[in-house]
Amino acid sequence: MHDDTIGQSQRTPSTRARLAFAVSLAVATAMYVYVRGMDDPQRKSDFDQVWYAAQALWNHQNPYELIGIGKAFEWKWPFYYPLPAVVLVAPVGLLPVLAARCVFAALSVGVL
Repeated sequence: MHDDTIGQSQRTPSTRARLAFAVSLAVATAMYVYVRGMDDPQRKSDFDQVWYAAQALWNHQNPYELIGIGKAFEWKWPFYYPLPAVVLVAPVGLLPVLAARCVFAALSVGVL
């Protein structure tokens, strides 16, 4: 009879190894986002509108009035994200957009 539970700890990565892997993926993601952003600085992403909305909140402005076609932040559609999404992004709203993209992407991948 074979017991698969014997030696199981040898096959399961340690917490330290899992954390190192998550941090490695987060750093790689931040580097990828940075390189893509430097390659095409004029390109906007979906994240950018939420970042802009966070900046608007920091400046005591209504992001729903500032984002969309012909508005301060030119985007194909009005701003549809709920306000809690903006509040979640608010800390990186103080950073330049490329740095905010890198931090947000790295944290998202690292936590995942």
